[in-house]
Amino acid sequence: MHLSAVILVILPMFLVVVFSDENTPEISSVLELFPEFVEMKGRINKLEKAWSLPYKTRLRNYKMKSEYTESTVSSSGLECWIKCAETDGCTSTSFQSEGRKCELSRVSYINYEVLEKAVGWDVFTKHTPIVSLHDHGYSLDLAGAKAYCASLGLSIATVEDLTAAYNYGYQKCNCGWAANGAAYLVMQVADSNCLSSVGVLHCNWRSTWNVYCKPLKSD
Repeated sequence: MHLSAVILVILPMFLVVVFSDENTPEISSVLELFPEFVEMKGRINKLEKAWSLPYKTRLRNYKMKSEYTESTVSSSGLECWIKCAETDGCTSTSFQSEGRKCELSRVSYINYEVLEKAVGWDVFTKHTPIVSLHDHGYSLDLAGAKAYCASLGLSIATVEDLTAAYNYGYQKCNCGWAANGAAYLVMQVADSNCLSSVGVLHCNWRSTWNVYCKPLKSD
């Protein structure tokens, strides 16, 4: 079978190969020129198939090993992560916004990047940057904020941590210090009482605030 045009897509880049009607090669010979395309396609197909199967089958056939698994429903990736953080033995979670599916697991093998692209799951480890707001009635200066987090065995969150939490669905209409010496609140939905915007928003109308803390980084 001959083709007048062949289009190949190689992740993460796009490669287009076009042949004229004359001397058009067989599709199999074209693919032989790009073995990485065949390999990537096979990996994606395998992950799509694996993730559609019950967990025990994934464990047995696809080496997604776990001492246990728990499937539940979460409103956001952040909530899914928190469930993992509060569950003994959980090392990673998988969250799919469609259906709000959350799976907790102890996984020893998974290709996070390909899995996310292939089947729309956000996969992250227990140590994904996460934050918690500690309310002190807006009484902390920056030094006091850092000291308070340290007293809990935590560290003060960075703006990058707040952004990561925002991307996982976190919302807090409460201004807290971050490590860069500025204060922020995190909004998913615009609120007239909370700067009427969304995102990681800068608070700049006083000198003392609450504080965002995060777990110390684990190796």
